Amino acid sequence: MPSILEQRIDGEGRVEVSVDVAGAPRWIWLDAEPVSGDGSEVLAAVAALHEAIGRGDVAAFEAAHAAKAVDFTGIFGPMPEDMRA
Repeated sequence: MPSILEQRIDGEGRVEVSVDVAGAPRWIWLDAEPVSGDGSEVLAAVAALHEAIGRGDVAAFEAAHAAKAVDFTGIFGPMPEDMRA
């Protein structure tokens, strides 16, 4: 255990602690290509998703969820059939 967790800090301040964990899955998006440019395409895509959800567009929500499911499958493996909705 890092020694900082065993100490009491009086007053205000900020503490940052890094802990190395063995055997934890790596987040797949850490290896993704970074966004180039000013990020306006990403912001536009997020705004479009928010609008679609506001309209009750289930297909758009499911498409966004499917992209996340690909990341989770890369991390944890395929979802068991009995857990699929």
